Amino acid sequence: MRICLAVLTASVLLLALAATAGAGAHTGSGAPDARDFSVAVPGEQRGARLGERAASASSRTITIAPRRSFDLVGFRWRGSGTPKIMIQSEGPRGWSVWEEPEVSGIDGPDPDSRVDRGAVKSSEPVWTGYSRRIRVKVSGRGFSALRAHFVRVTGSAVPRSVRTSAGAATPGSGGEGNRANVEAPAIVRRKQWDPRNRCRPKGRPALGEVLSTVVHHTVSTNSYSRARSASVVLGICRYHRYSRKWNDVGYNLLIDRYGTVFEGRAGGVDKAVIGAHAQGYNGQTTGISLIGSFMSTSPPVATLESLRQVLQWKLALAQVSRNERVALISTGGSSNRHKNGSLVFVRPVAGHRDLDFTDCPGNNLYARLNEIQSFLTGEARTVARLTARLRRVRQGNGQAVQVTGRMTAAGEPAANKPVAMEVFTRRGWKSIAETTTDAAGIWRVVVAPRNRYYMRGHFAGDDALRSVRSRWKYSPKIRRAKSPAASRR
Repeated sequence: MRICLAVLTASVLLLALAATAGAGAHTGSGAPDARDFSVAVPGEQRGARLGERAASASSRTITIAPRRSFDLVGFRWRGSGTPKIMIQSEGPRGWSVWEEPEVSGIDGPDPDSRVDRGAVKSSEPVWTGYSRRIRVKVSGRGFSALRAHFVRVTGSAVPRSVRTSAGAATPGSGGEGNRANVEAPAIVRRKQWDPRNRCRPKGRPALGEVLSTVVHHTVSTNSYSRARSASVVLGICRYHRYSRKWNDVGYNLLIDRYGTVFEGRAGGVDKAVIGAHAQGYNGQTTGISLIGSFMSTSPPVATLESLRQVLQWKLALAQVSRNERVALISTGGSSNRHKNGSLVFVRPVAGHRDLDFTDCPGNNLYARLNEIQSFLTGEARTVARLTARLRRVRQGNGQAVQVTGRMTAAGEPAANKPVAMEVFTRRGWKSIAETTTDAAGIWRVVVAPRNRYYMRGHFAGDDALRSVRSRWKYSPKIRRAKSPAASRR
């Protein structure tokens, strides 16, 4: 009897050790590393699409057991339709609750993106932690070739000793027109959370401008450990890069539940790098995503404090005041709430749902954005005012557009200040002419644009005055000058 009990006890201990080893199979003291693979979701029939079959048998559950374990899963498909997907994952503690990855109104590149070409239809990823199998329920119509994309991430935490500061936003530091002395938070750089360069961008980053910040949540688990935060970031990056076919991870910065800030898209944390986080507005905003799901759960205090510090720093770099609403120009897209070319007025701290059809960043996080914005410190420099007015003028035997305006500061003319004349193109705002205000603060430019554009004046700011932009104006249609040869005919 004692021998049997001893054998039974030994067996239980062995099973417990095996379970513990399985639970930590993707962790360890090594630097984060990642591999990914995809599996077709079974169920397609010749001559029929999976979406049509699933619509008639939506209660059917499909179990997928890939040959390798994984930590993150998402889905991609073809066709004009959008599937509804429910998944469960099986880990060391059994099956998880059912989750529904977001498939509409999700993050994405702008329709005319230069760096994220070739993007495919896909869901948001779900961080499962160490798992061996998933169960899938699919319904909907008009889609085919549904595949599950898995990412397996090994390794563990980034040591605190290698976390580096991005530096203060001070004059001459090379950021987005840096003028305010605002200390940047400590940021874990890409070479620290991806030391083996497993998420190498496809191409060089593109730069836009930052008129507003857009806050997101990753819609993934809230129960990851501090040691796995870097692995979550690497997993999301791999999914964006290799499953969604983007140039790089979509967010500019990410913040975990412990308040650690991670560099996102490559190109410089103090630069206006164009991401793929808010379709139709990526070239005019910076995207900051909190790692977790905050529809019914409140963000941790440490996360909100780091978010406040990041927002304070990024808005100081971009010289955007917390007290003014900013106007963005929509560049369209299927996820966009606003039609192409329309003006959209938002707060300097906006939620993703303000711009696109989505619940992001979750009800509980979205409800805190006004509070967070109110805690941002104001500008110490004087606020300037810049006006602009457009009218047609004669130029030779054709017409041109004369832009005039006035710049003031504290009610007085702002003399000898450089003003750039900018037009909005598919690649964002572009300077086409420069001038300087006279003694009365008046500035004027005569241009002959090839098309009708949104136009504005822009003062980049200096040590005394904060950056300011005039209101947008739509250029009038002009009659272009005829060539001498055409005139003789």
